[in-house]
Amino acid sequence: MVMWRWAGYNALLYLSAMRNVPRELYEAAALDGASRWRSFWSITVPGIRPTIVFTVVVSTIGGLMLAHGWGMAALRTAASPGQRFSIVLNFSPALTDVDDEPHREAARKFDGMHNRVFLDPVLGRGYPEDVLGDVAHLQALEPAVHDGDMKAIAAPLDWLGVNYYAPTRVVPLPDPTEPSNCGLPGLRGFNVLPPRSPLTSSGWEQAPESLTDLLLWLHRHCPHVPLVVAENGAAFPDTIDCDGRIRDGERIRYFAEHLRAVHRAIAACVFDLDQQSLVVEDP
Repeated sequence: MVMWRWAGYNALLYLSAMRNVPRELYEAAALDGASRWRSFWSITVPGIRPTIVFTVVVSTIGGLMLAHGWGMAALRTAASPGQRFSIVLNFSPALTDVDDEPHREAARKFDGMHNRVFLDPVLGRGYPEDVLGDVAHLQALEPAVHDGDMKAIAAPLDWLGVNYYAPTRVVPLPDPTEPSNCGLPGLRGFNVLPPRSPLTSSGWEQAPESLTDLLLWLHRHCPHVPLVVAENGAAFPDTIDCDGRIRDGERIRYFAEHLRAVHRAIAACVFDLDQQSLVVEDP
């Protein structure tokens, strides 16, 4: 039901996008004998695909965040004393090879749409202004917010769940208006690079130091919210040795490195144990 809230506004965006599809394409299709239905699927839909992707993602973001806020309110109403509730978000830190303004800008754009667009609303800060600016050319995210949405989404957190598997490497493009290859809608001016070895069997980059950086950044970004590492892990081939055992050395090394990464984050911070400002939980 939540998703239908954006149906009318999304329809206006589709109509606006359709006006930008070249009329010459329809005229050529008519000369070739294409029906209106065939022209719609072969010309209109591909022509407005970026708008369709963006509206689907924006509606999903809004729906998920509102469902979280309303769900928190319902859970607290029915909660027993001592029960705690929150949300788990999937983070991917943006990495660059060069520390200059274009590369920092590329990292900011990815971080905004992948991480902070979910984190900041639940912290009561609304959608990040820089993210709204990044996608303002589509005129879709900010107008889709209804009165009361941000208040509902900002339901108080008892802790924040952190999913971490891999970072994302980005590089700026010469043309700041060129669409990104990252798959996140509306973003321009940078591309995502292939992950670097060592990789898991899933093709994910193994970078435990990024987990340390992520936890430290979250501690600075929301210092009064306890952090729970909810998900972390990797897939590797299971090889049976001659004695019938699976040594699983790669997975053991992976977990050891990421546990050390969490320990480095703990050691780098000053914590109030009574407030449990950083808590790590086995997945």
